[in-house]
Amino acid sequence: MENLVEQKIVEGIKKSYEGKSQEESKFEQLCALNNKVKRPAEITAYSLGVVGSLVFGTGMCLALKTLTTAAWAIPVGIVVGVFGVAIMGLNCLLYNKIIKNRKAKYAQQVIELSNQLLND
Repeated sequence: MENLVEQKIVEGIKKSYEGKSQEESKFEQLCALNNKVKRPAEITAYSLGVVGSLVFGTGMCLALKTLTTAAWAIPVGIVVGVFGVAIMGLNCLLYNKIIKNRKAKYAQQVIELSNQLLND
């Protein structure tokens, strides 16, 4: 039984020193390009989502008078809450626009690599 374990360890070490095959590196390039397309849109979406949620939550707290008991809290809270909802609503549109622009920018490279991988 130890021989099998040792054999697998030796094979793993051997693979780590061998060069990567051309097909594997193309696949990694394709994945990297796909991440290059999606990552900026995701970072923007998460950031705006968090900001919009926090603004909306602040508006809710003001409208429900949990932060202050002043008379101006309800109307100001409603306005702040609506602004937070607007940020969250625009977030989806901005995400789609960024994805569309990034796909247009990298489409040719992705298609070429995909065709090479599919034809091999």
